[in-house]
Amino acid sequence: MPLHQTRTMSSHPAHTWQIESRHRTSEGLVAYQRCRCGARRVVVDHLSVASEIHRDEPDLAEAG
Repeated sequence: MPLHQTRTMSSHPAHTWQIESRHRTSEGLVAYQRCRCGARRVVVDHLSVASEIHRDEPDLAEAG
């Protein structure tokens, strides 16, 4: 197996990502995705945890 790519980036077709599974973790919402070409990737949405933490905090205006 060669250690380098033999084709150029532009010769690769666009990926069509489908979610295989997703889970909430301390890092955020983690999604495991697969393309029909066999490529896989992991995507982490850090904002999902930040928004959950923000919603759980008491409103400072109500704390008065």
